[in-house]
Amino acid sequence: MDSWTLQTGYPVVTVSRDYETGTAKVTQNRFLLEKEEARNVSSEPLWKIPITYTHSRNSDWENTTTKLWLHSATGTLRDLPGPNDWLILNIQEVGYYRVNYDIHNWKLVINQLEKDHKVIHVVNRAQLMDDAMDLARAGLLPYDLALMTTLYINKERNYLPWEAALESLSYIDMMLSRSAIYGKWEKYVLRQLSSMYNELGWEEDETESILIQYNRINSLGWTCKHGHPQCVKIAKRKFQEWKDNYNDLTIIPPNLRSVVYCTAIQYGGQEAWDFTWQRYLEEEVASERDKLMRALACAREPWLLSRYLEWSLNQSSGIKRQDGTYVFRSVASNIYGRDIAFNYLREKWDILLDIYGKSFFSLGSLVQTVTSSLNTQFELDQLVKFYENHKDKLGTAHRSFKQAIEKARANVHWMNKNFEIIASWLDNISL
Repeated sequence: MDSWTLQTGYPVVTVSRDYETGTAKVTQNRFLLEKEEARNVSSEPLWKIPITYTHSRNSDWENTTTKLWLHSATGTLRDLPGPNDWLILNIQEVGYYRVNYDIHNWKLVINQLEKDHKVIHVVNRAQLMDDAMDLARAGLLPYDLALMTTLYINKERNYLPWEAALESLSYIDMMLSRSAIYGKWEKYVLRQLSSMYNELGWEEDETESILIQYNRINSLGWTCKHGHPQCVKIAKRKFQEWKDNYNDLTIIPPNLRSVVYCTAIQYGGQEAWDFTWQRYLEEEVASERDKLMRALACAREPWLLSRYLEWSLNQSSGIKRQDGTYVFRSVASNIYGRDIAFNYLREKWDILLDIYGKSFFSLGSLVQTVTSSLNTQFELDQLVKFYENHKDKLGTAHRSFKQAIEKARANVHWMNKNFEIIASWLDNISL
């Protein structure tokens, strides 16, 4: 266990198959999501990795016994099937490592997912998308190939692969949200979500499993967020029913309140916002107050978001001091609020430093959240300039600002490298 407990990070195992000899070379390296992380890596570590695998010739998803201990940088797998059979390592993800394959094997796996995804174990279906998307983000796999692993997802009904897919797609969603191709991206996302949305709908069943409930929350959250007309219409109707009788706690099920609140405020303007604000002031249950507070940041009107930020710094408004950074983070995560929050952060820095300067967590998390989606050279230059002008009075956020700059720089690099690839891929999948 020393190789896992005495060094940081975890490995990616790269598989290069020789289809003529039925062997494969496996190589281990430290996995780095962003190249900037490599600057602090002094040497290439090695892990003692338990390799498990199966293939389409005789797939066995239950035998998780280690078939090869990878003690060195490289190793060899033998007696593998031919060029028409896929190979998948890390059965049920019993090992703590990512896996990358040669292009041909990736295509074989993707074809299997589209043909009959149930042949592959549910945990490994989640693993394949999660690994592929992070490998692409790290520059180890072409993005157009990684995105192909998500094509089958409209046939998927299990929670784990869906959670992995949406978690992986969320970064791309954030990066593209202000770009010219976001309309095509939304169309793809809604197409993939449509079958699960239509099947699960809005009505909960007392007999259904908790994972089905989680799937419904994900389905409605993403579908409404991307403007599906029916989803938005139903959310607004449920919000109006609650508005007409807000003391009736059964009108909106607890699991669906966040989706309904956010969607109604996003499309309901000042009237919906002011009503929700009043409910927030009167609400005594902490978990419900959090939902209402988060929903208030879903507005599309710049002046509502600006007012919300102003009120977060004024304790007499009704927002507790410790909740102020939560308001900032929520507004910054909104497409319409990101620039407002970033500008407000710079304009009100002295006030924010005075309020939160003694709390490393509050100020640091605030800086990182507000700047996490900056992805143009102009925005990066603005952030660097602000840092240079204020680096003597950043308080506990000094390290957070340096990390934010590295994050923004990585985002800019990602856009420069992958934007055209993803745009071309969206054009070629017949939306």
